[in-house]
Amino acid sequence: MAVLFCHTFIEVFPYDIDVAKRLAFLLPFSGASAVYAFFVISGFSLSIGYVRTQDGRDLARTAVSRYPRLALPILAATTLVYLMMISGAIPDAAKRVAPLHLALQFEPSVTHVLQFSLFDVFFRFSFETAYILPLWSMEFELLGSALIIGLLVIVGRRKMRVLVYGVLYLILAGFSVFYPTAGLYSLFVAGMVLAELYVRWRPRRPLHYLLLAGLFCFGCLAPYLASHRPGIIYHAGIIAFCAASFWLPWLRSLLEVRLSRYLGRISFPLYLVHGPILFSFSLWALKVLQPLGFDSSTTNTIVALCTIPIAIGCAAAFEPVNNVAIRTSRRFGAVLVAQAAKYLRRREPALGAVVDAA
Repeated sequence: MAVLFCHTFIEVFPYDIDVAKRLAFLLPFSGASAVYAFFVISGFSLSIGYVRTQDGRDLARTAVSRYPRLALPILAATTLVYLMMISGAIPDAAKRVAPLHLALQFEPSVTHVLQFSLFDVFFRFSFETAYILPLWSMEFELLGSALIIGLLVIVGRRKMRVLVYGVLYLILAGFSVFYPTAGLYSLFVAGMVLAELYVRWRPRRPLHYLLLAGLFCFGCLAPYLASHRPGIIYHAGIIAFCAASFWLPWLRSLLEVRLSRYLGRISFPLYLVHGPILFSFSLWALKVLQPLGFDSSTTNTIVALCTIPIAIGCAAAFEPVNNVAIRTSRRFGAVLVAQAAKYLRRREPALGAVVDAA
């Protein structure tokens, strides 16, 4: 929702420049903060199961299924954008307002759809050839997931693993001063550290809750910290907000109500479809409203307010596609790992016994 609010109310249809600048300092409108929090949560969710169970097979299934889990919904959404482009639902660049006129200037094709969805989006992303611009984050998501799974395989059962994770986080965060992308991968490692702490520790004293409340307040300042250097302080604010969300009871309760859970279920579909909605419905609504005589600020606000429910509705319609991708990727991972284990048992009985033990 924060990414949707950011793109709609700040980047594409702002009330005016001053209002957009003020909104950018608020956490619900900070799209970058939301994506970075997603990286922390990915590190947490990918590792928490293994931290609790030490189940090697489950980790292997997660590793195998991660790519299709991401690629299948992306392929479906990209195909929809392709159809919208060739049908005229997304107008040509010359007919779009800024900044939408800068994207989707290429000639779409089925081959390009497959190349973008299955390879480019993960390994060679470019805004000039992207069908869905927010998918810049998928490269970091896939490689960050690989980093997490690799660390769990190598040191996930060692007693000093938290120390290893902490040192690696500091190294990546330090390198972010020179290589900003290293800081993004440090967020995944921070999620691993939080997962380890979550299993081992529970707040019991008033001082604990006071500390967590302080982390929450610091996290709410993350969008403001984004405008300052070094970026490690900004990332620390994101990590602090996630930590407070994991442990503070009242914040957990807020994030576990039915509405929050529903928005969580459609979050990836919403991330995929809201861009195409801005390029199609929102531009159509703008074209309808402009002749009515409203000033530009009022027109932009009306278009933005109309875009939000349409985007949520389209995400809800896309949810079954996402659910099929989840089931398919899990089934794929389970079958592949089971067949690999069967093969190892047959070819190398001793190694097969090790696999079974894992």
